[in-house]
Amino acid sequence: MKKKTFFIAVLIAVVSALTSCNTKQADICRLEKLTRDLYLKSNSYTPEQWTQASEKYDAVSADLSEHESEMTSQEKLYVKKLEAECYAFFGKNKANGLWEDIKEVMKGE
Repeated sequence: MKKKTFFIAVLIAVVSALTSCNTKQADICRLEKLTRDLYLKSNSYTPEQWTQASEKYDAVSADLSEHESEMTSQEKLYVKKLEAECYAFFGKNKANGLWEDIKEVMKGE
């Protein structure tokens, strides 16, 4: 009986460890995909697509912050690099929007 209980406890520990790892890795993969999509497609994004991308980023970022204590320093560094790339795309979009606003104001004068 003790052997069976010990085996079940070990099995539960292994499954939960693997699930945690997969979730962390899945969240990193989601951030990679978002970064890749921004790199490949953001030049033609509509305002709605920018809103969706921002919402995806917020969701992935929140999920990754839950796994921060589980990440190695290498993983943390990689995630920060991907986040910086996303910020660059979001910033470029904001700058382009401001430039378009400025051009519209100047046309009106």
